[in-house]
Amino acid sequence: MIKTTRYMTKSIVLFCLLFQSGVLSAQAFHFESEAPAKWSGANVLARTYSPFDTAQLDPLLSRGIRSQELGNHEQALAAFQKALEVARIQNGLFSESQVPIIESMISSEIELKRWEAVNKNYEYLEHLYGKIYTVNNPEFNLALQKISTWHINALDLNLDGQRVKHLREAHKIFKKRLQIAKVTSAPEDPIFDYLNESIGLSERELYRYSGAESVIFQASSL
Repeated sequence: MIKTTRYMTKSIVLFCLLFQSGVLSAQAFHFESEAPAKWSGANVLARTYSPFDTAQLDPLLSRGIRSQELGNHEQALAAFQKALEVARIQNGLFSESQVPIIESMISSEIELKRWEAVNKNYEYLEHLYGKIYTVNNPEFNLALQKISTWHINALDLNLDGQRVKHLREAHKIFKKRLQIAKVTSAPEDPIFDYLNESIGLSERELYRYSGAESVIFQASSL
């Protein structure tokens, strides 16, 4: 009986030792597998945000994109705004690296139907294009096309009740695009027909709206 008890005691001790060894090995493996993630981009975001920490740019962009995909546009905008600040410090006040960030911000603002913010971002984007590109750069025309498309869509759908403003902005950008096309495109390029037609149409519409505005102003004065 005593021998049997000693044998059982030894077996229990041996089992406990083996179990503890297995737990320690599993913990060590878990730590090793978690270590790379701990020091990855996610950990960069866990640090105190600083616009001077250029290592935060890519993780901020990734977080913004993930938030957009999940429909969390407020979180996405917060991440993109911080990424924009880092990009300005890293690459200069006016750099091409800002363009995709601002375009991503515009996408989220559109989803949230914040038309005033969308307009302001497009205004800044237009200003940024003017700093990045020269008149003899064909990409300048393509970049401005995005902005003129926004104003035309906002005008057609009357998204924010500012149809005259969008019409003026579109007219201005069409004229600027025509100036660029004269330097960068061949004379037979169909872009000239499109731009001249768009300029003429927008001028007629502006004239029509200006007449209506004057009538309304006179009536309100009386």
